[in-house]
Amino acid sequence: MTIRWDAAQRRMVPLHGCDCCHSGGWVDHDAVLAGFVFFGLLLCMTIDAEHTVLPPAYAGGEMTRLREAVAASGELAIVGADGAPIALPEPVAQVLREVIVAMAAGHAVTLAPRGTVLTTQQAAEILGVSRPTVVRLLDSGEIPHSSPGRHRRVLLADLLAYERRSATARRDVLDAMSAEAADEDAYLRGSDFPETR
Repeated sequence: MTIRWDAAQRRMVPLHGCDCCHSGGWVDHDAVLAGFVFFGLLLCMTIDAEHTVLPPAYAGGEMTRLREAVAASGELAIVGADGAPIALPEPVAQVLREVIVAMAAGHAVTLAPRGTVLTTQQAAEILGVSRPTVVRLLDSGEIPHSSPGRHRRVLLADLLAYERRSATARRDVLDAMSAEAADEDAYLRGSDFPETR
């Protein structure tokens, strides 16, 4: 799928004759462009801006076809002002695919750029906890950090790794609690104890 920015129309437009037209399948280019709205926002957004994009009102069949077209294409590209295709790096293409899948399911998508080095307050906002809680996690060694000067700094990659570890640990504890509750329930059913609930 190849698109280009049309300055006269001030929007992204498909490059006619693209692979999706020649693959034997039919692709609704308007639906494709709706999915690329987020990419236009990405090009225009400032470094600290957060944007929420609602799915198109017609997010049914057209978005489904868009999702299938993007999933079937190996490499995604845009066309520069000079007409030369520019391949999207895989991380950008993956974000685009995820946005299209979410919009096809009828979900809104929020793009929130993050720095790769965070303050303790920014880390707290990402984790959804207080800043003192993040400081305790840093001091205990749960999350690696550096202290250039007096302020602590956290790498986004380290914060996301902690978030994954924490979610896995919570899931393991809940599984153990569920198994224990099931064992207790089986024990109570086999005994003469009256239920108190």
